Amino acid sequence: MNRFVTCIIATVISIFCSKAYALDCTPLEPTPPEDQSIQITGTIDAEVSGILGKLTGAGADLEGAYSEISKNVLSEFPNADKLFMWSKLVYLRCEFIKNSGETDEVKDRQLEKLEDRFFSGPPEEASLLPCGPRDGNCFKDWITQAQKLLNVRSEADKNYCNTISDDQKRSSCMFTAEISNGNRLTACNSSRALINALFDPQDCLKNSIIEGPECDHRKKILQTNAKNALRSCDPNLAERFIKAGFGT
Repeated sequence: MNRFVTCIIATVISIFCSKAYALDCTPLEPTPPEDQSIQITGTIDAEVSGILGKLTGAGADLEGAYSEISKNVLSEFPNADKLFMWSKLVYLRCEFIKNSGETDEVKDRQLEKLEDRFFSGPPEEASLLPCGPRDGNCFKDWITQAQKLLNVRSEADKNYCNTISDDQKRSSCMFTAEISNGNRLTACNSSRALINALFDPQDCLKNSIIEGPECDHRKKILQTNAKNALRSCDPNLAERFIKAGFGT
């Protein structure tokens, strides 16, 4: 992100009453894809700076912001990375939540909603996650995004729990947060390993399985297990996995 955009962000968030809230959005800041030119990323930055108002307040319109940016950018650069544009808006929305004057409880709910919206994507953008049946890296990229969001959410949950004065309630809150987020992170790690095996052309040989029916059976088992792990990692990813041709 260039200095101009950083200054714009700082200007906008300064209008809110600041309240200390230990929410670190840094892991969500997307890195420009290697195949995207400086001209493309610069155009995206410029477009983002013009729609920051859509990302503030309770009625933040991520979908509208994305629609406006993608329309302008893709008309000039058809190959611009859609995931990068969407991720950038989600990161900025996280920053606004962090710096807003809302209570910690409200911020926690907003972050949860942001997580859901990130993986569902803009309603009108069906190809935001264009993972095909042979594109294992695409799914692994999205699993990485899921893990980043979960880590941010986990830290925010813990910090929220620490604001509870009652010792018993605070401990209960912390336990629930650790179990919930921990289980999902484990599921994300499992799905990544399963997808690695599923897309490895040498997987059957590595497991001393002869190519043929036995290998096909193993692939079906891997598909089912990966799908189930993705459901626990993030339901939207599991749905995309199924739509890419990996069973029901």
